Amino acid sequence: MTGDKKPFHERVAEQLIEQLKQGTAPWQKPWVAGETFLPFNPVTQKRYKGINTIQLMMQGYADPRWLTYRQAETEGWQVRKRERATSVQYWKLSELQDKTDADGRPALDGEGKPIHIEVTLERPRVFFAAVFNASQIEGIPEIAPTEIPAWNPIERAETILKHSGAIIRHGEDSAFYRPSTDTIHLPDKDRFKSSDGYYATALHELGHWTGHASRMNRDLKHPYGSKGYAKEELRAEIFSLILGEELRIGHDPAQHVSYVGHWIKIIQDDVFEIFRAASDAEKMQHYVLQLEHQQEKERNLSTPEETMPQSVETTYEEKTYIKVPYPEKDEAKALGARWDRQKQSWYIPERIDTLPFAKWRNDTTEITAEKTAVAPEQSNRQYLSIPFRERVAAKNAGAMWDKVAKSWYAGPNADMDQLKKFLPKDNRHQQIPALPPNEEFADALRSFGFIVKYPHPVMDGLKHRVAVTGDKKGEMAGFYVGHLDGHPAGYIKNNRTGQEMKWRSKGYHLNAEQKTAFRVEAAQKKQERLIEQERIEEEAAERCRLKIADLRPILQATPYLAGKEIPAAAGIYTNAKGKETYIPVHDENGKIWSIQYIREDGSKRFAKSARKEGCFHVIGGIDSLNKVPTIIIAEGYATAASVSMALRMPVVAAFDSGNLPHVAKALRAKFPDKTIVIAGDDDRHLQATQGFNPGRLKAEEAAKAVDGRCVFPRFGRKEVQDNPKGFTDFNDLAVKSIFGMSGIQRQIGPMVAEVQVAKQQRRRMVSR
Repeated sequence: MTGDKKPFHERVAEQLIEQLKQGTAPWQKPWVAGETFLPFNPVTQKRYKGINTIQLMMQGYADPRWLTYRQAETEGWQVRKRERATSVQYWKLSELQDKTDADGRPALDGEGKPIHIEVTLERPRVFFAAVFNASQIEGIPEIAPTEIPAWNPIERAETILKHSGAIIRHGEDSAFYRPSTDTIHLPDKDRFKSSDGYYATALHELGHWTGHASRMNRDLKHPYGSKGYAKEELRAEIFSLILGEELRIGHDPAQHVSYVGHWIKIIQDDVFEIFRAASDAEKMQHYVLQLEHQQEKERNLSTPEETMPQSVETTYEEKTYIKVPYPEKDEAKALGARWDRQKQSWYIPERIDTLPFAKWRNDTTEITAEKTAVAPEQSNRQYLSIPFRERVAAKNAGAMWDKVAKSWYAGPNADMDQLKKFLPKDNRHQQIPALPPNEEFADALRSFGFIVKYPHPVMDGLKHRVAVTGDKKGEMAGFYVGHLDGHPAGYIKNNRTGQEMKWRSKGYHLNAEQKTAFRVEAAQKKQERLIEQERIEEEAAERCRLKIADLRPILQATPYLAGKEIPAAAGIYTNAKGKETYIPVHDENGKIWSIQYIREDGSKRFAKSARKEGCFHVIGGIDSLNKVPTIIIAEGYATAASVSMALRMPVVAAFDSGNLPHVAKALRAKFPDKTIVIAGDDDRHLQATQGFNPGRLKAEEAAKAVDGRCVFPRFGRKEVQDNPKGFTDFNDLAVKSIFGMSGIQRQIGPMVAEVQVAKQQRRRMVSR
């Protein structure tokens, strides 16, 4: 065992919380279509369910097979020495008890034996089992390749959606289930990069659909971003994971970044919530598959002409079932044995000699036979791969349905010219073509909230700015760098949310020689790109310098400054109309690299192709930083200006939360003896709606990077409740809050004074 004395539920919860933080929880990772990834027992061929699925997947083994020490020993395998087992738990909900008569005496049957009845336990009992992964066991055969299902998984997914009876409406910008109308809403199918992606998304929303009061009756009346909403999303994610394997379409996690914070908090508050969520997800899958089975049964009873032509004389094939131990299944398969998924047993097809299977057909083996209808010409049938939506056209062209094989085939009078497009291709040994790298990168950009329009993405290795969701007209708070050298890769950052990612194309598989050659090429290209980037940034800096020369200092507040209630200050500019605001962006040495341009309506943008990372603007001028013991850094210009007015000292504007750490590091290198204080934004509204607070996170990151301190505005409780989006920064505190400018003085002033006193004390101690 693990040796951990903590209860099982606490160990599972703690490990899950850690993996959620790292983004490696089972439902946070994509799983490839067609692969087996859910844990199962290779002896019983049964899948582990509920919390045991989550528990075993968290252990990080690539092999999904798990079994007990005794099971391995029975099969002739051996668990390696010093290997540690993993615990799984089972609940005993009922037990057999002796039935008693009216006098309390044991009731007997006709043979005088006690009668046993199954009684539901008032207090279910839990017991544990220790299991080992196949990779911990010697002698266990390699896992066999995933059996290609006889049915088309995509067609089955379409069938499940149809048989559910759910109302699905397309044409939306995003996917969601609306409880008030009991409808599923999806983007058009051509908006998805693959059919697997479409059906995975549709079935995820079908999971939410099961919670309606007329079905499984879960509480769905929670607003987006709430704790209750996150609980439901947790169930839908686990449901998608297990149904994705059932249908062999894999699992492509939705944009769940916004729920991670909620999930962590939920499990921290109640460690049993993940147990309930996993159990509910299993029930959701069972509910959906039961609908499919019921509808399929009714369809077969009501429309026999679709499943088997009545005019064809039928013969019968006998399936002889055999008992094959798991280690010998490959041998049986090579001899021609087939696996019956429904019966969960191997069998000998009718036309195969049974003699080679003698050792699996002994007197103790239960032999059964099942007769299934087979048309005389079945062995010569040409089976077809027909999408569900094209079944009517195919049927009109002569396609027929084989009930046994669960597949369409070309009938005796079929028009093969019309059906040739449905002829199957042998793709079992072919890799599914990957998306072109630029399309794959574009999908990654969209997942980070980028608004991707032509000509983006430009895969030239240079920095490009793009608008993101939430930007006003003209703003571009996102940037990316992408290249096609060697293994296509890139970098993505959304400065509005603070999210960033190093991207690598998943569609490229290289051998060692190619990797070496591409590394050399990539290094050379990287050096060339750096030189080119520097040239472009220098050109942009020169354009900005010339632009500022044509502008004029602000003498009267522009609409932006007036709206923020901050006066005109030295070092910023406007044009002849006096409507726009221009703020120079410079580095720690005072060199101007860019300009922030703010329109009359408040929308913002920066100079094209200009450098911004690590650059800033100092209210009071960069030279003024030499005269103060403490450097205060804020996000936007208006926030910095309000803090500067309140404290009567220079303040640095970093322009966005993502730039705070870079600016802090640059100023720490320039002024190593000064204390840095980050006056951060507190994006509570994003925390509530997306589970992510970029203002607070990046401010804390910046302070930690330079051993500084950070402070956030504090508002009245009712102010935040009435308008959380409007009360986030120190400018809001000065302009919108009842605390006003004095609030900044009381909240930041003591910290600055404390830092100055501490610094003076250190100097006195050194001088002694």
